[in-house]
Amino acid sequence: HLSKVENAGPQDLVGIYGDLAEIIGVDNVVVIYKHFKGQQVSFPTRLYSKDFIVEQAISDKSQPIKKLATKYGYSERRLRQIIQEKK
Repeated sequence: HLSKVENAGPQDLVGIYGDLAEIIGVDNVVVIYKHFKGQQVSFPTRLYSKDFIVEQAISDKSQPIKKLATKYGYSERRLRQIIQEKK
């Protein structure tokens, strides 16, 4: 039943909530708060799953493996290993 206070801005929120509000807005922070309050959340350095990255590497043969590795934050060697593991 918590909703955004009409005139509340990012500066009115505590810590990380204020930081998030500057990026995604107070309304979206309220949604996140409702779903995750009281929990400790960490964000992995990798955004995409290995399966997704392998699919991209296989489906986009026009891009060199080096460019794909850089795009997704892997070394070229590690990306080749991941592709081999998934085959």
